[in-house]
Amino acid sequence: MRHVIETVRKEAVGAPLLASADDLEQRQQELTAAVAAREPLYLVESQANAALPYALDNGRRVHKQMPNRLALLVGADRKRYIDSFFKTLSRPRKAAAVADDVPDNQPQA
Repeated sequence: MRHVIETVRKEAVGAPLLASADDLEQRQQELTAAVAAREPLYLVESQANAALPYALDNGRRVHKQMPNRLALLVGADRKRYIDSFFKTLSRPRKAAAVADDVPDNQPQA
């Protein structure tokens, strides 16, 4: 861009653009400063991009373990209650016969 601005200022062919040469040079300096300010952020961005798959895998692993952990807390025989904590993102299955979620030997809450 500097070459274009110098050409506009020195050669007669650039005379119609001479009025905007100063504005172009100022904008080019702003752009150069913005690119220089962005340079240190490349390292941080690449580190974040590298950490993202690890964080996603960790989140998936924890989410997949949650029904089993909840079953340990409330009892594995309360499957419908446990399933109510997790939204189903897949297509719904055919409805099974509704069974009581509370075992016979415990009072219903």
